[in-house]
Amino acid sequence: MRLRSSWLDPLWPAIWRFNSTPAEFEKALRDVKDWCDRNTPAGYPRLISINAWNEWIEGSYLEPDEKYGMGYLEAIHKVFR
Repeated sequence: MRLRSSWLDPLWPAIWRFNSTPAEFEKALRDVKDWCDRNTPAGYPRLISINAWNEWIEGSYLEPDEKYGMGYLEAIHKVFR
């Protein structure tokens, strides 16, 4: 499962897409985590790939900014701590 904070890559049509706030991103993370917890076969790792640290031009980034501060990173921490 791959999750992005914003931008949609046409080569990956099943990616969750959000023009998000940290609160919306946190909800999406919880949904993806719940899906992985329910659907990953026993003995397999539950992997979630989150894109991207600093894709500013595409609007897909996690690093702190002036609008939301550490909001996206805090959302990840809340869901996976």
